[in-house]
Amino acid sequence: MPRTCLIVGVGLIGGSLGLALGQNPNFRVLGADPDEKALAQALQLGAIAERVELARGVARAEAVIIATPVEEVIPTLRAILPYLSQEALVLDTASTKGAITQRAGELLPRRFIGGHPMAGSERAGIEAADPYLFENAPFILCPPEGAVEETLELAEKIVQAAGSLPIYMSAQQHDEIVGMVSHLPHLCAVALLNTLATVEERERAMELAAGGFRDLTRVASGNPGLWRGILASNRWVVASLLRKLQKSLGEQIALLENGDLDGLEALLTRAQKNRTELPQRRKGLLGTSFELVLSLPDRPGSLAEVTAILAQAQLNIQDLEILRVREGEGGTVKLSFAEDAVRAQAQAQLKAAGYSAVLQSS
Repeated sequence: MPRTCLIVGVGLIGGSLGLALGQNPNFRVLGADPDEKALAQALQLGAIAERVELARGVARAEAVIIATPVEEVIPTLRAILPYLSQEALVLDTASTKGAITQRAGELLPRRFIGGHPMAGSERAGIEAADPYLFENAPFILCPPEGAVEETLELAEKIVQAAGSLPIYMSAQQHDEIVGMVSHLPHLCAVALLNTLATVEERERAMELAAGGFRDLTRVASGNPGLWRGILASNRWVVASLLRKLQKSLGEQIALLENGDLDGLEALLTRAQKNRTELPQRRKGLLGTSFELVLSLPDRPGSLAEVTAILAQAQLNIQDLEILRVREGEGGTVKLSFAEDAVRAQAQAQLKAAGYSAVLQSS
């Protein structure tokens, strides 16, 4: 019998989870959301098999996935407690975990597991839902001390059914890491864009903004209301990181104002070294990934042609990243594979088809 999951909040994350789980015969997905239009769209898209009223859906569910904005997780948990079966798992998907897991541990000890799928989009809402959004992405799980074994196993099955990689860590560790790799970069992008708005040649500068600037500031396209809640829930961690960044920026200002070019070059060299130490083959938490850099000609359908070639050869692409696109010159993409042998086969297939494919150095 399929396990019944209720997704509360069918936006981008909830809708994408619903689409992924709905493809798995081991799960039946119900949906609840105060936005009736979103619920209807989720049903139409196949993100849920049935739309339900919250209390009835909770009573039927073996797992309740709270996919609401971060500030609504605990109020939602309070609302569902009277209807929750004694064996049910509750899993959330919010971007911060500390405050949520602490309060949830008081309300539902041992059966609430904090979760965070490390994937997303600048787009929001059910219309942006994607069944492959979580494919090969880490899904952080922060279980409480003494978590019920059956609920932990169910949480892991849900994560794996979504195509994600379950990674366990404490809520504090999660918030510190995510603050560094997600929340701080978002505020850096905000600062860059708001600084651009103050320069005299703003309009011309915006016209000339190259791919690097656009890539660097892309994350600032995210929903401001959603990010307000995320940053508020991790504000002390992010504030501490901003102070460290402020110190680094102050060092750069002093070097420039003093004309200390040797010091500036040493700073750049240190950053270059730190950048090369970032794992290109994704080791450690995310396993290993072998990468191939591919140049695409400037013609319609070239990327689709590449993926078709690899699909016909039954070679699975683990991840795909567009590195550069320039009108009239084509673009560059990075393909990732789970095994080095698969990467080598992909390179051979693409070269035979006339594409320039280079192994990414480690």
